[in-house]
Amino acid sequence: MIHVEVVDSELESSTSCSYDIVKAFDGATNQSSLLENWCGDRAPTFQSTGNAMLIIFKTDRSINEKGFRLKYSMTETPYACSTNVSVTASGTMIYSPMYPVTYPRHRNCWWYLTADHYVNIKLSVLANSFRSSGDCSVDTISISDDSGEVGSLCGTSDQTFVSSGHNMRIRFYSGSYGTTGTGFKLSATGGNYAVCEPRHLEADEYYSYDLTSPRYPLSYPNNADCTWFISTNSYDHAITLQVVVSDIEYSAGCWKDYVEALDGQYTSSLSLGRWCGILNPTKTSSGSSMTVLFHSDQSHTEGGFKISYYSKQRNQNENGPVEFNTGALFGGLAGGGLLLAILILCARSYKKRKLTEMSRADVRTRPAYLTTPVGQLSTPTPEYTVGYSQQQVSIQPMNTGEYYNTAVFDPPPSYDEVIKNNTEFQVPPPYSSIPDNSTTNSNTADSQADDARL
Repeated sequence: MIHVEVVDSELESSTSCSYDIVKAFDGATNQSSLLENWCGDRAPTFQSTGNAMLIIFKTDRSINEKGFRLKYSMTETPYACSTNVSVTASGTMIYSPMYPVTYPRHRNCWWYLTADHYVNIKLSVLANSFRSSGDCSVDTISISDDSGEVGSLCGTSDQTFVSSGHNMRIRFYSGSYGTTGTGFKLSATGGNYAVCEPRHLEADEYYSYDLTSPRYPLSYPNNADCTWFISTNSYDHAITLQVVVSDIEYSAGCWKDYVEALDGQYTSSLSLGRWCGILNPTKTSSGSSMTVLFHSDQSHTEGGFKISYYSKQRNQNENGPVEFNTGALFGGLAGGGLLLAILILCARSYKKRKLTEMSRADVRTRPAYLTTPVGQLSTPTPEYTVGYSQQQVSIQPMNTGEYYNTAVFDPPPSYDEVIKNNTEFQVPPPYSSIPDNSTTNSNTADSQADDARL
């Protein structure tokens, strides 16, 4: 097999290498499988699956550059399954075993990529053909860095992955049964690459969209600085963010990892708030645009976040002066008057009921008097009127028109009768002794006079 390493390359650069290009074929003709093509300053490394390789260099009529330099060698060893790879700014190619021929079964390969300090690695998937499975459990490639898993792929999807630091690991696994595909071809380049590029998003009034942290639902990377600009075409609408999932490294004041919403379309707009940890606030802009920032430091990461955003019409007082609604005004007044009338009626009914209960309680606690009907008084007297006679006593309660039955009893005896009938109360006259019953009282006339006086 033939192993080729491009040492230096300075070709005219263009999208898809449409001007100046170098192509390498896995065989003696250009009908063989294409191993590699490059332009600009990219310097790949590749290897044939047989003992022949065809390299074609093509230029156009416009700009000329210095060209390229490569070295090649013969080898009997298939392309390494596990190795350390030094990543430079010019780029390094990584292939699956036996690429572009179908890869073998039962392989577990690791590539450890390292770039210079203070730069990170961008890994581009140029070709990818695996045995498909819905959950990528048969044949798959997984990518990770110092902050955790970056992502994975299977089937025929093409993606780009960016590390959070200067290290990256690639693991390739092939199962022990079934057919295989041609594998993968990756390009690893060192440089200063953003983990997430600024994006412009549009909010809708009838449907909410999701905004997630980089690599979600995997852990977000270190050293991330992401910016999303959200706007709506309706001037009288505002942007609303509703945090659905929040798992961000917590710190007092959220100065390590955080999400921040800005009220406007610029990174210098007024802040609506910053959050971290497990907080899930809701933020609404005052205008038709909003900016969302996400920052992570170089120390620790968590699960990430998921935010739902949509647009809604602003309140009347935000849009301008409130229109005078006559119907609503009179309707409110009528409803208020009806409610007030109901309250007054309820209060009067309650007061009347309380007065009735108090009157009944007063009657129950008032002493009962038995009298004979004496007629209706024209003006109630303020006090009780008591009339004595030898036959009956009539008592009239004050300030009422109520009369009670008569209690009849004999009047008490007179004073004279009590004294005459009881000898204990009889007082002898002065200077006289108790009369002898056997003699006749000589002072009968005097005694009678005294009794009369008494």
